[in-house]
Amino acid sequence: MAIGLGRIFGFHILENFRYPYVASGIQDFWRRWHISLTNWFREYLYIPLGGNRKGTMRTWGNRLLVFFCTGLWHGANWTFVLWGLFHGAFQSLETFFPKLTKRMGPLRHVYVLVVVCAGFVIFRAENIGQAGWMLAAMFTRFTWSAELAAAAMPVCSRLFLCMLAVAVVCAFPVKEWLGAWAQKQRERGCSLAFWQGVSYVGTLALLLLCMLSLAGNTYNPFIYFRF
Repeated sequence: MAIGLGRIFGFHILENFRYPYVASGIQDFWRRWHISLTNWFREYLYIPLGGNRKGTMRTWGNRLLVFFCTGLWHGANWTFVLWGLFHGAFQSLETFFPKLTKRMGPLRHVYVLVVVCAGFVIFRAENIGQAGWMLAAMFTRFTWSAELAAAAMPVCSRLFLCMLAVAVVCAFPVKEWLGAWAQKQRERGCSLAFWQGVSYVGTLALLLLCMLSLAGNTYNPFIYFRF
C-alpha cells in the first residue's frame, strides 16, 4: 500500500518485505523481512559496533545486541526482547555453522517456518509465562479433543480455507515470475493488453473487497499500542 500510494505522488519506495516465507535460513529471512528496519540497525548499530570484522565471538555479541534492540524497538515488554534474542541466537548459530541449512535441503524452509512461527508466539504473548505455556502445548502436549474441535471448526470456514490457499500461493515470488514471463512475451512482440486489463479489473475488485472487509470488521488496535 505504501509503495502504491508513493508512486501516485511520484515517490519510489523500496520493497520492505520480499517473500520472507521462502527464505532458506533465518539470516535469509531477515534479508527479506522488514528490510528498512534491518538496514537501519545494520548501518547505525551493527557496523559501528564492528560488525563481523572483529572475530567470531564479537560478531555473535554484536548480533545479539542488535536483535535485543530490535525486540525493544517493537515494544517495552520482555516478550519482545526475548523474541529479538531468539532470532539473534538462530542467526548466530547459522554464522557458526554456515553449512547447517544447506545440508537440510528442502527441509530448511520447514525449519525457517517453525522458528519464525515459534518466534511469533513469543512476540504476541502477554508475558513470558504465557509464551512458554503456548510453546509447550504446541510441541509437547498437543491432543485432539472435542473442545479443540469445537474451537477450530468456526475458524475453518470456506472463506478461511480459500484465503489460506491464496496466501500460500502468494508467499512465493509469483509477481517476479509473472514479470519475467511478461518480459519474454514483450521480447517476442506479443501484446499484453488483455492481461493488463484483467490485472486492472482484478485490482479494483480486490480494493472493493478490502474496503468492505475493513468496514465490516470490529476495531483492531494498532500493533505497537503497548509501546
